Amino acid sequence: MTQIFPPTPRHARQINSAIAWYIWKSDIFRVLLSTLQREKNDGGWDLITVDAKCRALFLHRLQMQCRRAGSLTADCMLYGNLDSRLGNQPNPFEKSEKQEYLRIFIKDYSYIPGQGGTELTRAYNRRIYATLRDLSIAESPPQKMRVESIWPNADWRRIWENLTQMPTSEPDKAEWDKVIHYIIPTNKSLQRIKISLTALCGESNNRDKLVHRLTECRERQSNWVWLRSITARMLRTSSTQITQEWIVRPQFSLWPPQRHRATLCLLARYVTFSMKRRHSQNPNDLMDFLIRSR
Repeated sequence: MTQIFPPTPRHARQINSAIAWYIWKSDIFRVLLSTLQREKNDGGWDLITVDAKCRALFLHRLQMQCRRAGSLTADCMLYGNLDSRLGNQPNPFEKSEKQEYLRIFIKDYSYIPGQGGTELTRAYNRRIYATLRDLSIAESPPQKMRVESIWPNADWRRIWENLTQMPTSEPDKAEWDKVIHYIIPTNKSLQRIKISLTALCGESNNRDKLVHRLTECRERQSNWVWLRSITARMLRTSSTQITQEWIVRPQFSLWPPQRHRATLCLLARYVTFSMKRRHSQNPNDLMDFLIRSR
């Protein structure tokens, strides 16, 4: 339908709601959909902007109709003297509700350069979407992310680059992304919104924070010590140089690049192992998990 009629704000909200439900399902904490629509090196998932995508599909189909000689759309465009680019000119369909779709088409099309002689249609359609998305972002710039406000001194550009470039699977990246955005439901965060009665961990009776759950709770403490030791051996450094911040805010940069990517892969698999397995686990289980994921 988006190729026939331009989307209304209500329809765009409904599509966004369906996308958000599919991504988060029953998760208690989540990030805004506008955050996921950011580029990957800016803390997002490069998710499509629904309004811009629908308008791009609509604009492409209307372009095809305008090129058909004798079609009603081509006659309307010819009537309004809008079948060619004449610069900034009055819109004859501005006050007509019946030609609302033509008004939207004229408004968007004025920002789109024409298709090049050797440019493929698929590449041209992508350029249409990129232009409309940039216009949408310029109209309503995205808000500053919550984690960037909590830790303003962190090198967030480096953190997002590390998350994007690490050589591991997309589920591992998604799991580590949730840790970095600090949306893991710990008892401390659940007590703040009156869901949990206590902020203490149910396994160790310590304060249930994200760092505690990943590196300090019961067997995870020995797992973290073991992971630090093998990572330090690979990097030829002391294990004291590998801090807990590497897990929650990986803003480090190592040389050579091969060791940097290997360290990111180890940490990402460790985060997945620690978050997915809440029960008994030891360094041998972690070692087997890392070997199977090679």
